[in-house]
Amino acid sequence: MRCHETVLINTANGKRYVRASIYADTTPNTMPEDGSLIEGLDANDVLAADSTMYIIASGDLYMLNGAGTWVKQ
Repeated sequence: MRCHETVLINTANGKRYVRASIYADTTPNTMPEDGSLIEGLDANDVLAADSTMYIIASGDLYMLNGAGTWVKQ
């Protein structure tokens, strides 16, 4: 997975809350909650609502909702 773009939403307790645009070759087995497994982000980056993930192999698009759940669009 690779981060294409981020928008900083907030910083608190040493964490950066970012709305991210992510590209992945295939759908991950575990959807990310932070940037630890995403190129261009790190474990201190928390994914915020409205982050998006485009899956290249299938063309699927996911969006992170306010409850922290990835929803296929």
